[in-house]
Amino acid sequence: MTNPGPYKFEHTIVIASDKTTERGGYYDTEGGALNGNYTDFDVGCMVSNDLGRKGYEYGVDFYFEDAGCDEVCFSVKDKKLLTYLSTRYTTVAAEDSIHG
Repeated sequence: MTNPGPYKFEHTIVIASDKTTERGGYYDTEGGALNGNYTDFDVGCMVSNDLGRKGYEYGVDFYFEDAGCDEVCFSVKDKKLLTYLSTRYTTVAAEDSIHG
C-alpha cells in the first residue's frame, strides 16, 4: 500500500480490479518499470470515467486514492456514491483489503 491515508474524503470503497477488467500487465508477473499494473490503472480510469459521465467531478466528489494487489481504492464525498459503486462494481471488504 502506497497511501495509508488520511484520504481526501471520509467514505472509502475498494474495487476488485481483477473482477472489473480483463486487461493484464505488460508481462504475466508484477513489478518492473515496463510491467506497470495496467489492470489497476485501467479500473481507476473506468470508474473515474463512469462517475464523470454521471456528473460527478474528480477531486470535488471523488478521489482515486491508491491501487495495488488487484484493488483500487477511492474516497467519495457523498455516501450515496458508495451504494452506486458497490452495485456497479465488485468490491472488497475493508477488513479483507490491504487498503482498509
